[in-house]
Amino acid sequence: MKYCPACRSEYVDTVKLCPDCNVELTDELSEELFLEKVERALLYEFTNETIADMVLELLDDEEIPYFCQRDWFSSAYLIHGGSPIGTLIKVYIPETHIEQARELTQGMIDENK
Repeated sequence: MKYCPACRSEYVDTVKLCPDCNVELTDELSEELFLEKVERALLYEFTNETIADMVLELLDDEEIPYFCQRDWFSSAYLIHGGSPIGTLIKVYIPETHIEQARELTQGMIDENK
């Protein structure tokens, strides 16, 4: 099999150039093509699960990738609906999106302080 190093598509051995990218195909893809180092930044810490979920929905709508760190029960057992007192929900996003995400969510955060 042959692979495109740009789009990672797979082709039969007789194809020499990727028809989409116009890039010469290789025999294998290197690991580093799959792994991209992303520097994360803390967007917000929430104590209110509802507000956190609303912010995550906004990020989804704008296709901004995120990582949400919740309490142990939510993470391990996917139990949602009520957070124990003192629970922190942390939302991390790539540093490259931090300004856009803060502008997008600022109104919601200001209203709920």
